[in-house]
Amino acid sequence: MEKRQVSLFQVWFQAIRFPSLTASLIPVMLGGAFAVMDRAFQTVPFLLALLASNLLHAGANLFNDYFDSKTGADAADSLCASGVIQKGWLTPQQVYQGGVVCFVLASLLGAYLVTRVGSGMLWFGLIGLLVGYCYTGGPFPLAYRGLGELAAFVGMGPLLVLATYYAQMGMMRWTVFGGSIPIGLVAAAMLHANNLRDREHDRLVGKITLANLLSEKGAKQELTVLVFAAYAIQILLVSAGTLPKLSLITLLSLPVAVQVIRKAWTSATPLEMNLVVGLTVLLHLVYGTAYALGLFGSVLFLQ
Repeated sequence: MEKRQVSLFQVWFQAIRFPSLTASLIPVMLGGAFAVMDRAFQTVPFLLALLASNLLHAGANLFNDYFDSKTGADAADSLCASGVIQKGWLTPQQVYQGGVVCFVLASLLGAYLVTRVGSGMLWFGLIGLLVGYCYTGGPFPLAYRGLGELAAFVGMGPLLVLATYYAQMGMMRWTVFGGSIPIGLVAAAMLHANNLRDREHDRLVGKITLANLLSEKGAKQELTVLVFAAYAIQILLVSAGTLPKLSLITLLSLPVAVQVIRKAWTSATPLEMNLVVGLTVLLHLVYGTAYALGLFGSVLFLQ
């Protein structure tokens, strides 16, 4: 496909990997749901947190493409890249500048929330910017040092859930932190599935991930643990009274989780593993949506 055959909107839509933004949408939804449970949901801060988190995520995706193209981690045949650089739709510099614009806009929204909520909001924003940029950029790129899953867990779990909650409440609660752990684990599973698919290629270009530090069997075992630990921890939190029983509606997503693991263990090629990646994205969306609906529903039924 030639550059002239696609619109500027289509180019940037693909560059930011728009469908992947559900990974930042879901934890924000959960942060909003926890605020609803505390009868403190505020529409404007919630929407601002949602937009800021999506801008941060989009910017991180752009920086990821830029740095991965520089290191050779993304090539023309890569399954994970947006492809806009490899296809010549955008130059690496344009992609980098797009990431800067996204981060600046997110920072402006964050600055407004700081004036509205307090200085505590500043730390959430700074950590988000740091994790987003240093995932593949900076002097110590996390994704190249075996810390990608940890970054995904923190950034798409506790950080976004707590930041959204704080934007509405002006405070944090340990129960909200606990409740953010399961979705963080599923987010880490999404990233690990990507790394499992790309383990041989990443090893060739010198990218260190948990998937290529471990044996193939060990990497698949890790994926299994990440997925099912999310359900186990949520069940424990419900048993302890930290989460409402209705939040266990997430168990309806178990068939997808089983399919993820079953397919991972029977896949041998990157192309086959690409289906596993898609299934983990679906699992995150279904699990996270059910989780948020369970929290919202618990308030409705109590009323």
